[in-house]
Formats: sequence, C-alpha cells, structure tokens
Amino acid sequence: MLYGLGSGFGYALYSIFGKYAVRKYSSLTITAYTFYLALAASWPLADFDYQRLAAINQHAIGSALCLGLLCAVLPYLLYTKGLEQIEAGQASILATIEPFVAAAVGVIFFAEALTPVKIIGMGLIFAAIAVLNIRKV
Repeated sequence: MLYGLGSGFGYALYSIFGKYAVRKYSSLTITAYTFYLALAASWPLADFDYQRLAAINQHAIGSALCLGLLCAVLPYLLYTKGLEQIEAGQASILATIEPFVAAAVGVIFFAEALTPVKIIGMGLIFAAIAVLNIRKV
C-alpha cells in the first residue's frame, strides 16, 4: 500500500516539477535525471542475488533493456515532452488513456473477457479525455 501511495505521490511531483523544468531543460535531460534519482532511491530496496544475476544470458539482458526503454524510458520522455505544450494537471489526466489502451489490447490480442465493469471503466476514461478536449469559448 505504501509503495502505491509513494508511486502516486512521485508521479504527482514529476508532473508538477516537470512542468517547471521543461522551461529550462530538455525533456531528455529531465527524464535522465529522473531515472538516475529513481535508481539511487530504489537500489537500497533491491535484494540482488549477484550469482544468479551473473548467470543471466545475453538474450535476457537484451530483452530487459528493450523492455525498459520501450515501457519506461520512452513513455516518460514523451510525457515530459508533452508538458511543454499543456498544463501538468491536464497532462496527467490525459495519461490515464494508458489503462484504456491496456484493456483494449488485452481484449483484442489476448482474448480477455470484455466484462460490463471493464466496458464502463473504458467508457469513463474515454469520456474524461473527451471532456478535457472540449474547447472553452
């Protein structure tokens, strides 16, 4: 529970401070420093088995690196780039499209059940994004 709350708090701080940081630094610089800080903060919490870690083959390391870049670095980089154009609050709400896409991919590609609760949740996410994109007169 504490990890989840900490994660949400960190995400909120990233959105707020990232908005101010993009005025002075590039999104790549901000993302790099974010990942350095995350590494430094999480390293003491990791329980590494160095012998088993040394036995991992190159294919697994390559896969992990590609997954890390595709699923962690690239989204943060794009999110930070987006902070240059829109408000931090709006950016964080728009980022909630992720569960919608994840649910759709699960249903389409992995034959997950499309339950009424999932449909309602996807609809609410889509409606929230649509409301955000209504131009104010």
